[in-house]
Amino acid sequence: MKGIELAKRFFYEIIEPMLGSRYPELQYAAAFLGAGSEVLGYDDEISQDHDWGLRLNLFVPDEQLIEKLDQFFRDELPDKFLGYSTNWGEADDKGVQLMVNNLGSGINHRIQTSTVQNFINQKLNLQINEIVELSQLSMAQWLSFPEQSLLECVSGEVFRDDSGGLNKAREYLRYYPRVVWIYAILGEWNHIVEEQVFMSRTGDTGSEIGSRQIASSLVNRIIRLAIHLDRRYIPYTKWTARAFESTSIYGELSPIITRISDCRDWKEREELINQALGIVIEIHIELGLIKKYDYGPILFHSREYYIINCGPLVNALTMQIPEELKSIFQPIGTVNQIISYSNIVANKDFQKATLAFYQSLLG
Repeated sequence: MKGIELAKRFFYEIIEPMLGSRYPELQYAAAFLGAGSEVLGYDDEISQDHDWGLRLNLFVPDEQLIEKLDQFFRDELPDKFLGYSTNWGEADDKGVQLMVNNLGSGINHRIQTSTVQNFINQKLNLQINEIVELSQLSMAQWLSFPEQSLLECVSGEVFRDDSGGLNKAREYLRYYPRVVWIYAILGEWNHIVEEQVFMSRTGDTGSEIGSRQIASSLVNRIIRLAIHLDRRYIPYTKWTARAFESTSIYGELSPIITRISDCRDWKEREELINQALGIVIEIHIELGLIKKYDYGPILFHSREYYIINCGPLVNALTMQIPEELKSIFQPIGTVNQIISYSNIVANKDFQKATLAFYQSLLG
């Protein structure tokens, strides 16, 4: 059983009836959000070896209810549901928890109760008091948010939302505003423009490993573009390719990317990369982001290296960026385009420093 299905049944068959009986007037929201492959729908049997099991997010309007509900669940939850223990062991030194049998001292559950605002604040390092404040986020804030943290707010599933506040918050955060979307796309192309000829040059010098390494970097950028063009956030590296599998151009790109990985000749690799980039450019045209143009491939100066002509695309997208962002386009991107190490990007002190950095650039 997938983790999200387990959470759904846990709520509808256990938690909702319990709350309806003890607190029939309570207005609340229930969902399955946060970290974990199961929230993204990528979990399998191996995922169950850590932090997987009976857990749920509960959202209440008043912080004063949190302690009361925590104690209620500690006292009243059944020991097991569908054969899974509702009791969790203490976290180890890495923060990992496992389901363990209850020894009779109350259920150490993982029904994480919070207000919607506090949950969002914790995930995105914000200090909002009202959900509507999410509609007023600054450019610097959007650029500094880790995409994985945004996914932990908008992925998963909402099972109940009496006030509509949780769904409203998720809708505000569903994806970047258009200008940030364009900026993120430009960030990927900025890397591609710089690196695409390097793959051919290294191959021509006899460095097969170097050519393959740069091809791998270009493939990563192509995959990231495919996800962003579908207006979706990119999960951290373990699950990036899984997210790519559900994009609208996966069927066209996947056989080409597989051939790039298997290719032993840099000239063939060059041709395949250009094919993949051409497919991605056509999606830009279909989405109305740019007008149709002849993108090649063209020769790089007088050398026998063929590249995609990215200039008109980059210029057309840049024209859609406001002046305050144009000033930081080279070479800065969103935080995930600057650094991919997820443990650092998610660090709260790093997030504060990143926000201050963007604010200083934007004035």
